Amino acid sequence: MAAQKVDKAIKKMSLLKYIRDFALLNLFWAAAAIILAYLSVQLSIYNDFAKIRIVSQGTIDIMTVLFFAALLYFIAVSYALVGRMKVRGIIKKTFVLGVKKVLVFLPAIVFVLLICVLIVYIISLLQLGLVAAVLLDLLLLLPLASFGRMLLLVCAENSLNS
Repeated sequence: MAAQKVDKAIKKMSLLKYIRDFALLNLFWAAAAIILAYLSVQLSIYNDFAKIRIVSQGTIDIMTVLFFAALLYFIAVSYALVGRMKVRGIIKKTFVLGVKKVLVFLPAIVFVLLICVLIVYIISLLQLGLVAAVLLDLLLLLPLASFGRMLLLVCAENSLNS
């Protein structure tokens, strides 16, 4: 049922509007990533020159990885909302759904990521040449990306309707 609604929503989207909204959304996320990276670097520099260290560099590194993981999570959630509302609405709804429906979105994202890691690991065990490995990766990972997108669209549809 949700897959049929997703299919209808995809068919209704204007390609140019979708590309514009997707580009604007990515500008927002790029700005957020730049700010996050800048703050991490500033904290590291401050920590290096401080007479008394408040936190260790390892703690700063772990915090940075966790913040970027959270950012990537919200980016994935927002991509499922492109074409459904205006960009400002997407950003607001991303944080609302990302927090309220974390038990819906996070397992879907982790599932796709685990399959991706498993595919890359198995291909690395085959010890193929570079070109063959890249082609096999593309052959397997592109459909996985499409599956992940559809899975997130279904999650978004179910979350928006509940």
